[in-house]
Amino acid sequence: MRERILFLLKQWPLVLLILFCFLLPWIPQFIYWKAGTGSQLYNSYEEVGSAFYFDNPHIFSFLLSFMKGWFLYTPVMFIACLGFIPLYRRLKGAIFSLLFCMVCMVYLLSSWWYGGSFGSRAMVDTYAVMAIPLTAFTGWALGLKKYLRWVVITALAFLIFLNIFQTWQYSHGRLHWVGMTRETYLKAFLRASPVPGYWQKLSMPDFELARKGIYVNYSTGDTNEALKAMTPG
Repeated sequence: MRERILFLLKQWPLVLLILFCFLLPWIPQFIYWKAGTGSQLYNSYEEVGSAFYFDNPHIFSFLLSFMKGWFLYTPVMFIACLGFIPLYRRLKGAIFSLLFCMVCMVYLLSSWWYGGSFGSRAMVDTYAVMAIPLTAFTGWALGLKKYLRWVVITALAFLIFLNIFQTWQYSHGRLHWVGMTRETYLKAFLRASPVPGYWQKLSMPDFELARKGIYVNYSTGDTNEALKAMTPG
């Protein structure tokens, strides 16, 4: 660590250049915020009351729920997570930092309720990191016996196809942005045509409660009179 710090101090002009290049893409955003709000820094989620609830993470739901679970709508990332096993055998020095990064991201994002999206859009920023264990898994698969190799590669290709197809479904209204349930997901699975009665089977969250860390869903097919009659408390 001492040697690294001394090295960076000796290369301070390059460090300043790195910092400048890092800030450069943000300058238009700062100008936009300043023009629109009067401040260079602006939290666009503050007005709607969104916040992190670190004592109430929904990790299982974040990863596997039918609403927008990460592994369900981006299944190749499950394979990438399996890649940590062969990565440990081939590159032990990298696995602990990568695992620490991913565990922190899952905990952080599962503690924050965000609105409509296809799958867990907030995890897109981690894909550059997840490319490393995914590559380790692919390398392991290519070293298998021929028939096993093709089984794994075919499964991987199908999961990539499923991700792309579900993205198409989402863009054409076949998958809902926040109301998916097990029933609606299975009805729409690999179907290009609309599903009769689909919209009546969705389960919508109470957005105001969700922003306070309280997760309540109701069926779009119900009248929800009891829910409407609840007091603000």
